[in-house]
Amino acid sequence: EMVCLEELNPVKSILQESLTPCPPGKFASPTTPESLSCLNCHESCASCFGSNSWECTSCRLNDFLTYNQGMPTCIGACSPPTYALDHSKICQPCPKYYDLDQDT
Repeated sequence: EMVCLEELNPVKSILQESLTPCPPGKFASPTTPESLSCLNCHESCASCFGSNSWECTSCRLNDFLTYNQGMPTCIGACSPPTYALDHSKICQPCPKYYDLDQDT
């Protein structure tokens, strides 16, 4: 088990900066060049830019946003060596950590 000894300043997801004319849980999709439709996000997403699980910009209540091979993903808990920022619900890299299993 890894324990974070030091935490970075919170990093805001660039994806969270995107604006959408749709309500939470939906994303804007062009139906014609002049109009947009609001379509449902994937069930794991609170907000998104598409309908796939890797297109979340924020996650449902108890999940955290992390990046798996550069793709955003919602997970139940952050994996070492990352830590969870409760206020942003984003898994952040831990700049300095200690492996508790190292001593066993």
